[in-house]
Amino acid sequence: MNGYWLQKVRRVLIVGTWLLLAVGSLAILDYTTTGETQFLRSFFAYCAGPFYLFAAIVEAFFAFAAAKGFESKEPLRRPWILLSVSAILHCVSQLLANLLNLTTYINPLYWIAPDFVRQHGEEVRVFGLHYFGDPRFILLGIAFWLILRAEKKAGLGVKLNNLEIILLCATGVWVMVHTITAVEWFITTTQDSSLTKQMSWIFDFALGGVTVLAILLRNSVKALEPGIIAEPWKCYSWAVFITCMGDAGIWAISYSILPPFLLNLSWLIWFPQVTMFALGPWWQYQAMKTAASEVHVDQSKNIR
Repeated sequence: MNGYWLQKVRRVLIVGTWLLLAVGSLAILDYTTTGETQFLRSFFAYCAGPFYLFAAIVEAFFAFAAAKGFESKEPLRRPWILLSVSAILHCVSQLLANLLNLTTYINPLYWIAPDFVRQHGEEVRVFGLHYFGDPRFILLGIAFWLILRAEKKAGLGVKLNNLEIILLCATGVWVMVHTITAVEWFITTTQDSSLTKQMSWIFDFALGGVTVLAILLRNSVKALEPGIIAEPWKCYSWAVFITCMGDAGIWAISYSILPPFLLNLSWLIWFPQVTMFALGPWWQYQAMKTAASEVHVDQSKNIR
């Protein structure tokens, strides 16, 4: 991809995110003040779903492009393959959870089998979220761990500041709370534990682990700033942090720790989340193109 289209993709992601946040805020304001859901439903059906899928496709495209740019024996080859597979799972998750479940004609499945979508749309959404969206965080965690190991070998150590220590402690508390909640649920529930429920618990634990690794990864690349090489990991770290904040917010609202009206605002947090996940591999591809062009310039100078 040439530089013009590369910058176009980034611009579409960033401008699109800000526009959708603005329009989404208006939709939520309209719902909050009038109680009418038409504007809100139309916004998430016709704007949110397609944008989520577009961002996931961008993530997958550039993750695979980045993986192809490394030789088989290079230490970052395996992490980027894992990140590529994770991005594919993200695409499938967004397709099922935010497009093929919709009872609107933006959903191609609705043209073919409208009755099926009406009856099983929610099942399609849950299947996409838990069987494709949740497992991808396990792959993210393994990829982050491999990257941290490679950076340690390269001499990029982790020196935590006070804020990062606080964030790590908060993440530890978050995992402990979820562990207690999960144990209580399995002990007290009289219902059979469905696989979907078990997948949701696995996601919470995986997200906690990935958040810890993301904090460590963000810290380890500080020595590379303000260079372009640090940008992919900054974006991935922000994406994981936003995911953690969104999940924690939903949990806190469900247990009445936070007021219910914040649930409406929490719906908007997923726009910057998918954008940051897409910009991570975008920056890696940009860094590789920049490095290749500099090598080409140096070779040209030597020939002259």
